[in-house]
Amino acid sequence: MKLTKSSGILIALIILIGNSYLYPSDGDDKKIIPVGLVQRMSADVTSKSINANLMLSQGIDYDNYPTKRKAVLLSFLLPGLGEKSIGSHTSAKIFHSSETALWLSLIWNIKVKNWKKEDFEVFASANAGVDINGKDDLFFANIGGYNTVEDFNASRRRSRDPTSVYNLEEYSWNWSSNEARLRYKSLRFDSENAQLNIEYTIGFLILNRIISVMNTSYRYGRNQMIGRSIESAQLKISPEGTPVVSMNFIF
Repeated sequence: MKLTKSSGILIALIILIGNSYLYPSDGDDKKIIPVGLVQRMSADVTSKSINANLMLSQGIDYDNYPTKRKAVLLSFLLPGLGEKSIGSHTSAKIFHSSETALWLSLIWNIKVKNWKKEDFEVFASANAGVDINGKDDLFFANIGGYNTVEDFNASRRRSRDPTSVYNLEEYSWNWSSNEARLRYKSLRFDSENAQLNIEYTIGFLILNRIISVMNTSYRYGRNQMIGRSIESAQLKISPEGTPVVSMNFIF
């Protein structure tokens, strides 16, 4: 049986006091306490004291221990924060690190997407005479597939989709060369790839929170089992004068 340091000191003091009454010095022979009184001597060690020491031995702040709902909410808001509130510092560091890495990745990919978008728009304006103002993503996708707006419109008419035909005055383009059009498609692909990375990163941020919530819930239950493992403890003196420690455990 393993007791914490403070509980051990408390029990040792009680045993020492008990032994001083059971086995007095030579000068105190006339002060021997009757056995009946010794049988009634007992010292209670409260479950709260033992539980607090057990939790403190695990690095858990017993007095400021949060509710399960609060710990889970903290993990959802910021992975690792819930673990830290219940004393799981190693898990907290892991989740803090992963959250930081994911946010840095998100910020970087947003910047890359904007840079690449600006690059392919400027390139289209310079090499295909595109007016980029007020144009949507579908338009920028379409100009990468055809050398001229006439080629695109002819393709739409052949497909019997006249509603997709562009107005030549407002939506005109004419690539200087096929190589320029392919270069444009490559720049636009880089921007789309950055957008996919943004979506993946957001998904991982959500997943990181789900895992953190599950981890906090599991560790909270484990810590509660540590805290409730001893219901009560009692130190008594047997009729033979032997100290006896009795404990009730919860499983």
